[in-house]
Parts: sequence; C-alpha cells; structure tokens
Amino acid sequence: MGLVIGTPAASTGGSGLVTCDGDNRLLVVLFTSGGNSPSFTYDGDPLAQHFNISAQVTRAKGFYIINPAAGENLLVCVGGSGKFGWSAIPFSGADQDVGVRVASTNNDGGGYPNKKVEVLVGTTLADDIVVFSGCNSTAGIINPYGGQTQTLAIRGGGEPYQQYHGYKTAVGDTTWMGYNMNVYEWRACGGFAVIPSSGIEVGLDTVELALSVPSLSVVLGAPPATSFPVTKDLIGSRIPNIKVSKDRTEI
Repeated sequence: MGLVIGTPAASTGGSGLVTCDGDNRLLVVLFTSGGNSPSFTYDGDPLAQHFNISAQVTRAKGFYIINPAAGENLLVCVGGSGKFGWSAIPFSGADQDVGVRVASTNNDGGGYPNKKVEVLVGTTLADDIVVFSGCNSTAGIINPYGGQTQTLAIRGGGEPYQQYHGYKTAVGDTTWMGYNMNVYEWRACGGFAVIPSSGIEVGLDTVELALSVPSLSVVLGAPPATSFPVTKDLIGSRIPNIKVSKDRTEI
C-alpha cells in the first residue's frame, strides 16, 4: 500500500480547517516565519515538532501527528505572530509506528554564490514522500526544484520576503528539496520523509491459522492392518493360553 496525499491546506493566519481521510492517516504541517516559533494542534491534539531551524530573521519548522482525527477538523497555530505561513499535508497509507524518517536542515547566509534555499534530505526510500519548508530574507524569485508540488509560496511583504513549502516522491536514498532564486541573504530550511505503510496489519483477532491434522479411523471388527506370524517362540514366551493346531489358532 502506497502513500496517498489528501487535499493540502495553507494559511498565513492562526487556524484553518484540514481534512484527514482514509486508513493509516498521518498529518504533516510545515511552517516558515521571520523568527516566530509557534506550536500546532489538530482537533485539540498536539503535533510533534520534527525540526526547527533558524538564521537571523528566518525560521523553518516541521510538525507531524500519527493517526490524526478523521474528517474535517481545526488546525490551530498556537503562538503565531508577525509574518508567517503554514501548510498542512494529509496522508493516508502512512506508517503508524514511526511515521517519518530523520529530518535534515540547513541555515546560513551572507550571499552564497549559488543562491539556493535547499536541503539534502537523507535516508529516504523510493516509496517515501519528502516534505520541505524554507524561507529567505531578501526579495526575489522562487524557482522550485523539479518534481516538487507547491503547498505554499509567499513573495515580498516584509521579512522573511520569500517562503516556500512543497513535497515530492523520494529519489533514491537521498533527495534534494528546495528552490533557486536570483538573490538571497539569510536562509533557513528543512525537510523529512514520510514512510508508507507496509500494508499489513497483524492482530490476534484478524489472523486465522489453518492446521492440517491427519485423521485416524478405527473400524470395530475389521481385520488388523498389519498381520504377523504366530510362532512357537512367540506363543511360549509372550502370549500364554494360545493353542496352535494345523488348521487354526485358538485363544
């Protein structure tokens, strides 16, 4: 069973409705801001923070919750202020034990010549889906890497001037996530992989074992299946009170 992505949601405000459907559910929330560091709840349940990285006026965070409440429920950004954005990506068919792999982050600044906001997300497998959030402190363009699906893009309007969230299917054992741009100063970004369910659910109430037991039938009065000769030695030493004549044996 592979991962299935529901309908993503995004906002620059404190709350929004997100729908989680299907079996083996998992909800990812990505966040970027100008330094603000809130937490999140979904239907009142807290999400686990998986990464938190900052550089000067930029911050990127990632959250998740395994087996979130089914249906449409309220996602609340607790303590959000200033300029920020979040996006929520609901999954079904996700692993219910661990849910996600180890996160990777990147932060630096000062005019790198490659002008990229990117992170190499390691320890991924071919069926994983990798999620990413990143932002930078200067205005410009955003050119997402190939194969990514955008869930949030904010340009201009104050620091951080650019924010981008997205996801893509993993490529081999490591996957680059991010975007190119024409200028940047400070940047912060991070990502991690969502693990698909094995598709096997084992429980004592759901497993049936078929055992094949050979049957043994006994027919009264039938001749024995195995015969053996009656000898003088056998009669004399092991089975007393047996008389032997030329025509028959009597007990």
